[in-house]
Amino acid sequence: MDSLGMPYENTYYGNSEETNSIELDSQDEVKRTWSEKKVEKLKEKYQITSLPLIKIIDDETEAELAYWSGFRPDQIKFWHEKNQSS
Repeated sequence: MDSLGMPYENTYYGNSEETNSIELDSQDEVKRTWSEKKVEKLKEKYQITSLPLIKIIDDETEAELAYWSGFRPDQIKFWHEKNQSS
């Protein structure tokens, strides 16, 4: 996304103000437990099996247009081209 110049936020549920990285191997038990709970919530809500979780959000309406998990260059290209034609 960087190489295509696509804007994005590296966030968890849209909260870029919090430290929200998932660290399942954290030495800090609190962080590790928090991370495990967040992974379970993502699995439940989006039925995903891998990270990252990518969500395409309409800037004006904040509606979720699409989502996927894992590295999907085909989807990145699709949404980049769609954005260019808008």
